[in-house]
Amino acid sequence: MWQVPISWQPPLLASVLSLVVGVILEKYRARRPNLVYYLSHISGFQIPPQPGQQVQQTIFINTHSIVVANIGRGVAHNVEVAHRPILQR
Repeated sequence: MWQVPISWQPPLLASVLSLVVGVILEKYRARRPNLVYYLSHISGFQIPPQPGQQVQQTIFINTHSIVVANIGRGVAHNVEVAHRPILQR
């Protein structure tokens, strides 16, 4: 039977141990969701006052859209997208 030389044992043991720890950490990390979002466009529109309206004021409408993606391997639960106005400086 072949035996591992004494000088090889510490590096071999360290390699095997680091492989096992790496596999365990990857399994733990890989099951987690990873949500990212992208702002795809921002637009603004002005609607002039219509004839016959009591209030003669231009209406401003701002729109935007976002894309939410899960790039992780786990399922994301209870995802909430909040809409807040952008503060102007």
